[in-house]
Amino acid sequence: MVNAAPNSEFEYVAGIKVETYDKVPKVMVVMEVLANRYTVFAHHGAPNTLRQTYAGICGDWFPLSGNPPSGGYNMGAYTEEFKDFVLDPVFYIYEAVK
Repeated sequence: MVNAAPNSEFEYVAGIKVETYDKVPKVMVVMEVLANRYTVFAHHGAPNTLRQTYAGICGDWFPLSGNPPSGGYNMGAYTEEFKDFVLDPVFYIYEAVK
């Protein structure tokens, strides 16, 4: 099990859901994501525009929504819409809310 990054640092972990931890190779980390409520945001565009998307989420949406962050994990989901950051890729940002 991995602890959150220290000092509010950003930590990126790519993962997949597993039913049991016993077959996870030792060179990989195991993180348990507890059940939570999430608000989902679509990010359209190149990775260098992520800062604007997060600024809108954290600076605009959270203060105006009445749904404060819960402190849970923030996650991204890559679907068939992603297309490897070419031709307006889309992926989804899941923000844990109270």
